[in-house]
Amino acid sequence: MLPPQTGRGGEFFPGGGGSGDVLLAKSDKYGAMKWARQFGSDASDVATAVAVSPRGDVYVGGYTYGAIATGGGTSGDAFIAKYDKDGKWIGTWGKRGQGHGEFWTVHNVVIDKNDHVWVADRSNGRIQVFDTEGVFLREVI
Repeated sequence: MLPPQTGRGGEFFPGGGGSGDVLLAKSDKYGAMKWARQFGSDASDVATAVAVSPRGDVYVGGYTYGAIATGGGTSGDAFIAKYDKDGKWIGTWGKRGQGHGEFWTVHNVVIDKNDHVWVADRSNGRIQVFDTEGVFLREVI
């Protein structure tokens, strides 16, 4: 997982200003807003999955048509972004591809009771399992 990086607008490409950004928000049980985060690249960005761990960490899966800070930094990257329970960006992993830690279309994200992050990659027809730091553990077909 990459550590937070400072770029245009602050941590993890917030407020990218492209044709579509991602909005992530947390409310309390009564619906009152606790925090909100907007992030994206200079192009269109899409969130396709959100999961919350038992610890309260938030994982967002998606893809971008712009360049984002995921190591690959190329147009068309797929990613998993991790935020803590207070909305602080922790890091991001993934890129477009077919190898371990790469995704074509993140379709769903689930956190199990062991705090493993399960990522369904629809276009590659598989599920990959990671630890909470984005380290690849195994693939399920």
